Amino acid sequence: MDRFPSWFGPIARALALVAFLVTIGEWTSLFAAPAEYLLEHRAESLTKFLHVLLMPYGPIYPESPVNGWLFLIGAVLIAVIGYFIVVGSMRSTVDYLNQSEVPFTVLNIDMKLELWGNDLEHSRVTRTQEFFPNRPRTDAYAFKHQATSERGEIVRGNLDITSRLNNTLITKDRHLYFSKRSLEIIEVFDRHLKTSFFATYLPNGIVHSLYKSGVMFKDVVVRRIAHTCHLNEYNGEDPIYRVTSPNHMAAKVAVQIMFPEHVEIARMTCMRIKDLRVEYLHPEDITTEGKRTFSVEVRNLYRESLELRWSYK
Repeated sequence: MDRFPSWFGPIARALALVAFLVTIGEWTSLFAAPAEYLLEHRAESLTKFLHVLLMPYGPIYPESPVNGWLFLIGAVLIAVIGYFIVVGSMRSTVDYLNQSEVPFTVLNIDMKLELWGNDLEHSRVTRTQEFFPNRPRTDAYAFKHQATSERGEIVRGNLDITSRLNNTLITKDRHLYFSKRSLEIIEVFDRHLKTSFFATYLPNGIVHSLYKSGVMFKDVVVRRIAHTCHLNEYNGEDPIYRVTSPNHMAAKVAVQIMFPEHVEIARMTCMRIKDLRVEYLHPEDITTEGKRTFSVEVRNLYRESLELRWSYK
């Protein structure tokens, strides 16, 4: 049984609206009186104005002894709040421009880690990335990767990196610097990548929507897919998978870790870490088609890392 009758809600909202309008009217009249007095007595000093303003039943507020003080307190509060709004807006604008003018803007990163083998000794990372340059004469993309576990190795023969612009392959060459524990690849494009003033300064969500819908930026946004394979990288006692965005903002980052269905996971921990601040996230856990998949997605990863740690039973 409802606590209040059905007609109570609309009437309560109507009364609240009336009270709000009355309050606005009262505050308007409270601030209008000093403004009218200043217009009529422009030659008076500030000290004289404050004396008259705070005078009980004075010429500004002849019907109230305290309205002058209410006006003064309200004016100070508005000034302080306005200062913080202006300063905060300016800082947000500067931060936004700094983030917009980094060498690359990354709209989307999809990371998929697959594990298999009797001891889960084999793993493959597929990194799908959508980005665009913000500076002219971008001829190549530098990619670095390093094994994190003590026994982990990178398998050289299974490296594959390609980039496409409007479904056209633009990868011209790859310069590989490789060791068992680390690699660096310079992917050379067959053209200078185009820049776009609108892509650089529009919000990333709008740019991504326009790109996905095919309306704009098809000749600006690059889709890049990289495959790397590892040996004994994620089958130790405390495996960790980390995505870091040190110098540019990644508008969206999605991570999937896929285990064979029979593998028992004792613990899966996901953290978003910036400086010393840690935010715990809760990955989605789905088992389908013989695989158990942990998935997590974050927005606006900037100068921070997304870490997934787990242990086996």
